[in-house]
Amino acid sequence: MLITVSTNVFSYKGVKANDEIPNLTKHKGPNLLWENLSKSAQRHIINRGRVAGYTLNWYQANNPIEDTHAVRPILHTHPLKGMLFGIFDGHSGKFTSEFCKNELFDFIEYVATKEDLLNRFDPFNDKKEEFTFITARTEQTLLSLPRDTLKYSIFPFTEAFQLADAVWLKSNLITQHSKEESGNPALNGSCAVVCHVKEDLVTTAWVGDCRAVVGRKVPQYGLDGVPSHRWECVPLTNDHQIDINEKEKNRLLGEHPGEDDVIRRNRVKGRLQPTRVFGDAHYKDTEYFKRWSGSKYYNVWTPPYVTAKPDISYYQIQDEDKFMIIATDGLFQDLNNVDVFFHSQYILRLQLKKKKINIKTALFACLDTQWIANPSTHLIKHALLAACEQAMPLSSLVPEEKRLSAIMNLPIESKRRVHDDVTVIVIFFDNEGNTETDLSNLGRSPHVPHRYVDLLEKAAKKKSML
Repeated sequence: MLITVSTNVFSYKGVKANDEIPNLTKHKGPNLLWENLSKSAQRHIINRGRVAGYTLNWYQANNPIEDTHAVRPILHTHPLKGMLFGIFDGHSGKFTSEFCKNELFDFIEYVATKEDLLNRFDPFNDKKEEFTFITARTEQTLLSLPRDTLKYSIFPFTEAFQLADAVWLKSNLITQHSKEESGNPALNGSCAVVCHVKEDLVTTAWVGDCRAVVGRKVPQYGLDGVPSHRWECVPLTNDHQIDINEKEKNRLLGEHPGEDDVIRRNRVKGRLQPTRVFGDAHYKDTEYFKRWSGSKYYNVWTPPYVTAKPDISYYQIQDEDKFMIIATDGLFQDLNNVDVFFHSQYILRLQLKKKKINIKTALFACLDTQWIANPSTHLIKHALLAACEQAMPLSSLVPEEKRLSAIMNLPIESKRRVHDDVTVIVIFFDNEGNTETDLSNLGRSPHVPHRYVDLLEKAAKKKSML
């Protein structure tokens, strides 16, 4: 159904007839718009190793917001040095993404201390299929990396993702006792992307459709021999969705032969879009399926369909690499990687042109407190404008401020039909590096995830009662 906006310039798609439609001829001033868009914006200067700092912002479509994030610039345990950045995109509720925010990093650090497991890990054999080596230099290969480097960069994430998910499902199954468990938190799901930055190495583990992209400024020469630069983007992730990831499609068909509706409308069982997630327990466990309110619509259900086993990419930071974006799919709903990258590097070029400063100083300028210099906010603004253009044909004929005002002033019950929650972290690289001591290597005791401890205690108590 199309509803005509009062300006008569374009129509609005995806809104119910009784929803309030913002009048685009009346809008809040730009200062108030920027203030509302920036109310969650943050900047953090780290200046350790290759990481100069990062900016962060999020914008809500769901009520409450289902996106969460976590940053751990100083790790608690040895030997996992460096820092962790994570973004978690919840669906059907916020509980699973909140769990990832609060506990996933603890699981990663905990697993990294288990030397008996790590020593059995062989990255050149049984884990090859889930590992991608992304490089900007043709002479680099997987075999050129030290075995210990791969061991600590791959295994903790593969094991921790699956252990955390198993504990999340099991703990909620024990806690809930009613026959109807449609409200069980584990029926919520969450996509996730976690980036571990250690010196010049970036390990990215992900499930679902959150993304990580590196932005590079590469030198080039024109036909006249005059030196210049071009900007490139290097994707570190590949969405776990059936329509764009052939590997995931083949995995589902191979694991469920003869199940005609295992893929329908490019979704798992016609419902779930991501094929790898945390939570979504009814797609993984028969007991959860029996207690799920939607089970009555299916005659055949043979879980598990989806998994929390991550894909992993490994990237070595080069001098040309200037920043890395990690974001929920709300940023990419109506923008592709190249669009997002273009808007990001525009901020850097603006700083360089405006201040006539070198690239390193420009990176730190992006960490100042002004809205115009916060790339995370800048990207969210363009994600909202792109959503406006998709929902409102010919909206480009309307001034940008009015379009932004229209999308931001939608009633909360209408927002999700136009755009998703958006969370963006932009990490800036300092290519000169910093020799400051890595504070993560201070011999701290391993932090055992509290939910795991609770589950073990309940299991021990149950066993003692038998």
